[in-house]
Amino acid sequence: MSQLEELPKAIITRIIRNKLPENVNVAKDAKAAISQAASVFILYATATAHDFAKHNSRTTVTAKDVIDAMKELEFDDFVPQLEEALESYKKEAAGKRKKVVKKTAGEGAAKDGEGAGDEKTGEKRTAAAAAAGDGSDAEADGSDDEAAAAADDTASAKRTKKSSDDEKSD
Repeated sequence: MSQLEELPKAIITRIIRNKLPENVNVAKDAKAAISQAASVFILYATATAHDFAKHNSRTTVTAKDVIDAMKELEFDDFVPQLEEALESYKKEAAGKRKKVVKKTAGEGAAKDGEGAGDEKTGEKRTAAAAAAGDGSDAEADGSDDEAAAAADDTASAKRTKKSSDDEKSD
């Protein structure tokens, strides 16, 4: 068998410590064995889930494929917990998307190089920095000067093209 991808030791140790009483010690070789077993399990579950996707003529493995794989591998007892975790993940992801949409919509007022105000500092940012949503002041450190200039040039080019198109239609 070829060398498996090694899982991060800190994560394995954290998982083990969270599930065992404080007075229990785990030897290094036991941690390594658990890590290897987890790697094998991940590969086996992934391959089985891929088989379900392939059977349904898809190249993308979905959460349903993973759940079906768990059932196929006779891990039925884990399916309700997995479905709960999946539902929680979906709600969290939806919440994050809503925050991004609200933030983007709020910064949409900054157009054509006009500065968007930073609520915390009262500083103005270029439209490129506001659209990036990183809260940085593009002109303060000069690192985004080129991006801001390019955005301004694009806006200027659009205005020039629009006015030349308007003149042609007259």
